[in-house]
Amino acid sequence: MVHIFDLDSDIYSLLFALLNASSLRALASSSRKWFQLTAPALVRTVNLSCSPHQVLEFCNFSLKYRMCTHIISLTLSASAVYSQPPKNYLKGYVRGSDIAETALFANALMEVLEGAVNLTHLAFEGCTDVLTENESHIADIICRRPPALSLELTGADASSMRKFSSVSGLAHLKLHTLWPLKYDKEAEEILDTILMNSIYTLESLSLGRTLPAILRSEHLSSSSWERVHYFSMSGFPVHSEHVARLFPNIRSMDITRTNWLTSEFNGMPGSVPPIIQFDCPPKTLWTELRSFSGPKQLALNLSRHHSLRRISFIGLSPYTDASEFTQLSDTLHNCDIRSLCLELELVGLAWVSLDFSIDDGPPLLDPLLSTVSQSANRLTYLSIHMGKNLSEIPYYQKHLVRTAPLLASLSNLKYVELGVTSWMSQVSFFPVEISMKPEELVRIWVDSVPSLQYLELSIICEGWERSWWRIESLDSQPRTMRRVSEEEGLNAKRWFDLEEWK
Repeated sequence: MVHIFDLDSDIYSLLFALLNASSLRALASSSRKWFQLTAPALVRTVNLSCSPHQVLEFCNFSLKYRMCTHIISLTLSASAVYSQPPKNYLKGYVRGSDIAETALFANALMEVLEGAVNLTHLAFEGCTDVLTENESHIADIICRRPPALSLELTGADASSMRKFSSVSGLAHLKLHTLWPLKYDKEAEEILDTILMNSIYTLESLSLGRTLPAILRSEHLSSSSWERVHYFSMSGFPVHSEHVARLFPNIRSMDITRTNWLTSEFNGMPGSVPPIIQFDCPPKTLWTELRSFSGPKQLALNLSRHHSLRRISFIGLSPYTDASEFTQLSDTLHNCDIRSLCLELELVGLAWVSLDFSIDDGPPLLDPLLSTVSQSANRLTYLSIHMGKNLSEIPYYQKHLVRTAPLLASLSNLKYVELGVTSWMSQVSFFPVEISMKPEELVRIWVDSVPSLQYLELSIICEGWERSWWRIESLDSQPRTMRRVSEEEGLNAKRWFDLEEWK
C-alpha cells in the first residue's frame, strides 16, 4: 500500500488544486511534512490586496522558504500598497506616507521577482507608479525577464511607464495610465515603443485612457499586430478603420465610450488634437469578430456586417425605456447571438429614498424577454443586471416571478444570471424585505424554462447572497435543482458565456 507521503508530485498537484486557500493553509500547519508538500501550492497563485504588511509577509515567506520559483501568478492591487485610500485620485498616491509604506516591502518584492523565474502572469493594479518610483529595479527585472504570458500595468504616468519601455515578447498586455489631466504625447510615444517590442507575439491588448500615438495618428502605418485576437480600449475615441488596419484579426472587442473627453478637453492648454469618434462604416472590418462589448449603436452597426455570437452592454448605458428594444431586436436579428449581457434601470442615476415606490413603473422585463425570445432563438447564455437602488429589489423580484415563462421557447438556453443591485456586492447587506426564499425563485425558473441547466442569483440583500444552482432531469422524473459551489458556477458561467459558441 502506498503511503500518503509517497505519492508522485503530479498527484499532489491534482489534490491540492481541489482545495481552497484556507484549506491549504490548515493542511500546511498540521505538520512539517505537510508544510513542505503544500507550500509550493500556497504561492502558486497569489493575489495581494490587504496592506503593505501583507505584501512584506508574503515576500519574507517566499524568500525564507525558497518558494520564489513556485510562483506562477502574482497580483498586487492598490489596496495592498496603500494602507489608506489615495487622497489624490488624479495622481494615484500621496508621495509622503505612501512612498514610506511601500519602502517596507519594495526591496523584498524586488528579490522575489528576481527569483520568480517561472512567473507567467504579473499584475500591478493601480499601483505601478508608486512601486517603480520606490524601487526602480523592479521595472529592470521585468524588462529583463518578463512574465511568460501576461503583464498588467495600471496606475502609471509617463515617467513610470518609461521604465518599462524595453519590455518585449509579451503575449497578453494591459496598459492603463493614470487619469489624464491633459494630452500626454510623451506617454503615447512610450506606449508605441512597448507595443512595437511585442509586435510578433502579442495576442491580447487592453488600453486605458491614454492610447498609443500610432493608434491616434492620421497617417497610415505599415505595422500591424496580426496575432492580436482580443482588443480593449477605454480612452479617447479613434477611427474604427484605423484600428482594423493595425489589428486586422480581432475576434473579441471591448469598447468603453468616454464622451466627456472630447468636450471637457477642448480649448484647454495641452488639449487633445481633433479626433474621430469610434464608429463603423457599412462593411466588414474584422472577418473573425465574434464577441463585442460596447455602445448599443456601434453593436448594431457591427452586427450588419459581422457574424457576432456574443454581445455585452454591461457597464455601459442601461435600457430605461421599452422603445429601446427595437434597436436590440434589430441587432439580434442580424446575428446568431448565443450570449447576451445587458442592464435595466428604472430610476436613472438619481438616488432615491427607501420609501420611493416604483410599483407603477414600466415593466421593462416583459418587452425585454419577449424581444429576446423572438429575436435570439439560439441563445445559450443570458445575463440581466437590474436596479441601482434598494427600493427596486422587491419590484424586480415580483416581476422575475411573473415573466419567467416568456423564455420557455428558447430551447438552447442553458445559463441565466439574474442580478438585482449586484453593483452593491461588496457592500454590507441591507434590510430589504423580500417575500420569498431564493430556492422558491429558482424553482419557478426551473419549471418555466425547460432547457435551463444553471441559474445564478445575484440579488444583493440579507439572506440572498450570490448563489449558483444546477438543474438536472432524469428520464420522466421532475427536474431537480441543487445549489453548487462558486467554483462550479463560475466554470459553467465561463463556458456558456465565453467558450460554448466558439
